[in-house]
Amino acid sequence: MANIRIDLEATVVNGQTLTFRSPADCSQVTGLIIYYPVGDTTTSKTFQFADAHGNNVGSVSLFAEDVLVKVILDTDAGKAYVQNADTNAYLEGQLAGKAPASHKHTMADITDLEVTPSEHSQSASTITAGTFAGKVVANQSAVADTSVAQVRNIYAGTEDMEAGVTPLASGTIYIVLD
Repeated sequence: MANIRIDLEATVVNGQTLTFRSPADCSQVTGLIIYYPVGDTTTSKTFQFADAHGNNVGSVSLFAEDVLVKVILDTDAGKAYVQNADTNAYLEGQLAGKAPASHKHTMADITDLEVTPSEHSQSASTITAGTFAGKVVANQSAVADTSVAQVRNIYAGTEDMEAGVTPLASGTIYIVLD
């Protein structure tokens, strides 16, 4: 019984597909030994070749010599499924529900999210209703441009202001209440 050695530059991931060239004599090959880095060291994991039903395949010639072979790795079961139409259908059932190497979520999938203001960028045109929960402050450098209609910082108070004397940032509005 023999295994084919494969050296990878990244960690083995469940559901990962590998393509390799079969050895000249593959009559005794039963699986793969994959070497991959973990931190500063190298580790290995052995995978047994499996048929489309997940059964280990003994020392038989699965493929011709010197051809490209594609396998799908099941890290939980330690199996390397030789990829073909039957294997793909079987794996859909076996690997269903296991976490893929990467995935994405839509906003509808996310029910608990905390975002700090520096990370948040939402177009104002997408806000169509609702009440802001906190204080909203206009961008101070943007409000200085008084030639553009935009959100402004507006203050209200009972203190009188004197033009040219009382400090007030450009673009800021102050309303004197009686």
